[in-house]
Amino acid sequence: LEGLLLRTSTMSGLLLWLNLAGSLAAATYYVDCTGDDANDGLDPTRAWQTIERANQQAYSPGDNVLLRRGCVWQGPGFKANGNGTAEAPITLADYDSGEPDLPVIDALGPHEPAVLLQNVQHWTVRNLELTQHGQTPQNLDPNNEKGKDADRFSDEYMRAVVHVLGLGGPNDPNCGESCTVRNIRLENLVVHDGSWNGIYVSGGYYQLDSARFGVADTVVISQVESFNHHKAGLEITCTYYKTPLYATSNVWVLDSHLHHNGGDGAMVWPVRNALLDGNLCEFN
Repeated sequence: LEGLLLRTSTMSGLLLWLNLAGSLAAATYYVDCTGDDANDGLDPTRAWQTIERANQQAYSPGDNVLLRRGCVWQGPGFKANGNGTAEAPITLADYDSGEPDLPVIDALGPHEPAVLLQNVQHWTVRNLELTQHGQTPQNLDPNNEKGKDADRFSDEYMRAVVHVLGLGGPNDPNCGESCTVRNIRLENLVVHDGSWNGIYVSGGYYQLDSARFGVADTVVISQVESFNHHKAGLEITCTYYKTPLYATSNVWVLDSHLHHNGGDGAMVWPVRNALLDGNLCEFN
């Protein structure tokens, strides 16, 4: 019994040490439009300057990527790299509470999202202003009252301002965690003037005959303003099987303002286990 207690105590101590080590390993990286990409980014006085530099880092559980308020970045959008955990998500957010204006990412390019979360898990994105320029809008189907694109393959090349995607290789319907985007939180974002959708969430490409599958699970969108997009304020969908088994699952859209969009305020389908509550959708 004494030996068992000793082993149990030792194991508990080891697990505690591992948890503490994991917590201590988490880093905060700063991005300031007056910074320098030669810096290590680990202090506001040693901040990186560009989103391109932030995109080169592989992030770990508990890491923070903080953009300085009042700065505007025009060019490539932020592309998430690395997975958090349920206990220690990775966060992309703001810093410098003395500045009233949110950090702005203005993605420039023919198919450039301001924030891309593809095949990553446990990320939180909050307190940012996001937009895009340079992508040619798609025609909306004049025979479809639901604001669908005239080209049914458009999701394969068009990019939303905030693009959340689980995507596997061709002809692999069982790609597993490698093609899963999961536990994503989008909070207090201002998303505007997109040439497609403002926010787009999908597992795989919409059309079954494209044979590109993926999984999107557990997405919370709250206190977001999404407006003046060519298509929808937000769209949440999946690879179009005619069965709910493959639907994007566990979605919350809460307390958001979705307005003045060329399509819907919110298009959420096919989705399993979704709640839309407290949203104001107007002038769509």
